[in-house]
Amino acid sequence: MPTVYFGNVDLTKTDEDNKPLANATFELYNSEADAKAGTNPVTDANGDPLKVTTDDQGKAEFTGLQVSKDGNHTQKYYLVETDAPVGYDVDQQVHEVTATQDEKNDATVVDHDNMLPNLPLTGAQGRILLYAFTTVLIVAGGTGVYVMKRRQRNA
Repeated sequence: MPTVYFGNVDLTKTDEDNKPLANATFELYNSEADAKAGTNPVTDANGDPLKVTTDDQGKAEFTGLQVSKDGNHTQKYYLVETDAPVGYDVDQQVHEVTATQDEKNDATVVDHDNMLPNLPLTGAQGRILLYAFTTVLIVAGGTGVYVMKRRQRNA
C-alpha cells in the first residue's frame, strides 16, 4: 500500500503597521498560471475550492495538502487572497509557498488601507451607488439650466 504524505501552509495577514487582520480569505493553486487566471484551485474531498479565512490574530492554515514522497516531503503551491477585510484592498500578488510538515509561517501578506469602503460594483449596493450618483448629476444639471435661464430673462 503506497504511503501518502500530507503537509500544511501557514500564513499571516497584516496591515502596513504589522497589525494582524482577521477575515481575509485565501485560496491555493497548483501552478502560478492558474493562480493568476483564478482557474483550477486546489479542492477539498468534495471538489469545492479549498479556502481559509484568517482569525483574530491574522493567522490561517491550509492542512491536509499532499506533499512529495521523497525525503523532504514538500510541495510548492501558489497562494492568492480572494477577499480582504473591510477597509482594506485585496492583495493582487501571487505568493509562492511550500507545504511542509511543520508549523513555520510560510507567507505574510500585507494589505493596504483603502480610504473607501469595499463596495462591489455589481449587485444591489453597486446599483444603489450608481443610481445615487446619477440622481446627483441630473439634479445638478437641472439646477444649472434653471439658473442660466433665469439669468437670461433678468438680463
